[in-house]
Amino acid sequence: MAVGDTVGDTFGGTQTFTPAAGVECLITYVTSLNGANSFATIGTGGQSTSTYAGQESGLLSTSVIKVFVRNAFRFTCSGGGGVPSSFAGIQIK
Repeated sequence: MAVGDTVGDTFGGTQTFTPAAGVECLITYVTSLNGANSFATIGTGGQSTSTYAGQESGLLSTSVIKVFVRNAFRFTCSGGGGVPSSFAGIQIK
């Protein structure tokens, strides 16, 4: 991958994204169908986690966010209950 490449995924359930060593990405968009228990977090794998977007119920949860992710941190997003979710961003380093 190179600077300017897009990153993202569409999945059911929960997905964790960790860039390769030396790579940094900016996550700019998260969405989840049936937003029950949907969330987007960034953390170090259990030591420290911050929730950036969350919703308890609803038919569609879409969040425009700006989260910088590097190899030391994991970006996790979940649709709750295995419903389709996705995230998108761009590699910045």
